[in-house]
Amino acid sequence: MDGVGEPARISAESTRARSANGSAAKVPPALAAVEEEFNRRLDAELESLDVNFGHIIRSAPLKHYSTDKFGFDRLYVKDKYKITQDHQLVDSAASNVVRSVEGLLSLTRELKESLILNDFKNLNRNVRTRWEVLSAQRDANSATLGEMKADLDVVIAELEKAAAHSHCNHVVDST
Repeated sequence: MDGVGEPARISAESTRARSANGSAAKVPPALAAVEEEFNRRLDAELESLDVNFGHIIRSAPLKHYSTDKFGFDRLYVKDKYKITQDHQLVDSAASNVVRSVEGLLSLTRELKESLILNDFKNLNRNVRTRWEVLSAQRDANSATLGEMKADLDVVIAELEKAAAHSHCNHVVDST
């Protein structure tokens, strides 16, 4: 395979979760099977890309220099038949490249969905963090509203006192 797909391969050891004390946790067999299926598909798509890009690159030159049996360099130009064959090969290889890339995009989408749907620990942590932030905001808002209510009670009491004092002065002046 030329090692093209090997760096992208996910090993079972690299995907094992670490517990609090640092020891590796056992990967459930179902997850290992899913991981192997993803690895198999990844290897197949990368192999297809490698082979098809190779076909495209090898068919690109229209002429090449070669040494004949007498030791002379000769320029060889592709004839129309060979050009037509290469054109067909490039068309086929290009459609296979597109199919492989679509397969890789599908694999990426499935990995994202799997991560989103099966990563309960991370989801719960995110929900808990969001809940804590909202609770802190609620508590801060409640404290602010309590302060505003106390300030409003003081203002209302002062207004009532001023209104009562004004009413008493008005009654005394009218007599």
